[in-house]
Amino acid sequence: MSFIESFNAFFHQNPTHIFMSVASFPFESLSTCDSISMKMYWVVLLPGNPGLVLTGKPGRSFSRPGSLKGKGRGWVLDRLGRRDEALEAFKRAGELATDDEAKAREGVAVGDVLQEMGQEDRAMDSYRKVLADFPKTEVSRNLARIVAVRELETKGRDLYRNFRFAEAAAAFEEVAKADAARRPMMDFFKVLCLYGQGHDDEACALAKKLETDSPEPAVRMRATLWLAKLLYNRREYKEAIRLFTSYSDGQADGESAAEALLWASRAAFADNDFAGAIQLSTRVAERYPESKFRPGALLVQGEALLEQARFDEAVLVFERAAASEDAAPEDRVRAQLQKADALYEIEWAVPYLPVDPKDLGRSYEAVIRVNSQSGKG
Repeated sequence: MSFIESFNAFFHQNPTHIFMSVASFPFESLSTCDSISMKMYWVVLLPGNPGLVLTGKPGRSFSRPGSLKGKGRGWVLDRLGRRDEALEAFKRAGELATDDEAKAREGVAVGDVLQEMGQEDRAMDSYRKVLADFPKTEVSRNLARIVAVRELETKGRDLYRNFRFAEAAAAFEEVAKADAARRPMMDFFKVLCLYGQGHDDEACALAKKLETDSPEPAVRMRATLWLAKLLYNRREYKEAIRLFTSYSDGQADGESAAEALLWASRAAFADNDFAGAIQLSTRVAERYPESKFRPGALLVQGEALLEQARFDEAVLVFERAAASEDAAPEDRVRAQLQKADALYEIEWAVPYLPVDPKDLGRSYEAVIRVNSQSGKG
């Protein structure tokens, strides 16, 4: 049996194995290599080391590792994007650690995962706990500067929330100078501050630069979404649609992707592109059937069908919108009213026969005179 066959057979028998030594199952002689990509699993081998086995979704790949020494279950789960499990793994590793350096290291890892999950406050609490519990470790000495910078960033966020935009921008600039790695995100916060101060053109120019040139994918995505909403408000609908769909494609697994597609469909409707609105709103309903934005997409789809005089289809769409569990009460009412409008149009959708009054022995004036008396006693 070949290595590939042995490997696949082992994991079909042990599907829940996440992290293990390559040496723990038999395989034929294999020349040293950095990585072997397989249909469902990835093996990372290092010269002179037993290596690691990483399992994940088909098609997921990892950048070439420099060294995997000291990497454990939490690291593997984090790289696979399974943040909740990684968090628990790092916490457990900290509990099992026998020295302060290892405990501090796992505590920092917990904070890093929380930050990746967008939980900034909890991440800072984790970092502060490491500094308080293990102040004499090398990890804490390195962490102290990072925490100071993050607290300055938190100050900037608080200033921004209190509409003190100029002071917030100054705080974000200090963070960027102290930590070059945070420069891209601080530049995005500068966009928000400029917009808050009424410098719309400057904010727009910086956002466009970040959308195309930022080295951080997350910053590019944020700038893309912000620009799309700004252009929508400016009624530059075609460019807004492009940016909304670009953002959605880059965030295919996120709830925000469904919202972006919904906004794109609204922009198409506002631009009188009813076919485009139907297409985009249909993508929301099909890609994200459980999304809270699905009812809104159905409403846009139904209204676009009304504009195209496709009344039978509109009735069915509005019924689905009204029956959606996630629909807000006002959206349910709106869907019912729109359905009633569609039914009315169906009732009166009869052929119109133009008649020339001369064919009836009458004149236009006589017709006008009779009509002008309508409703009078």
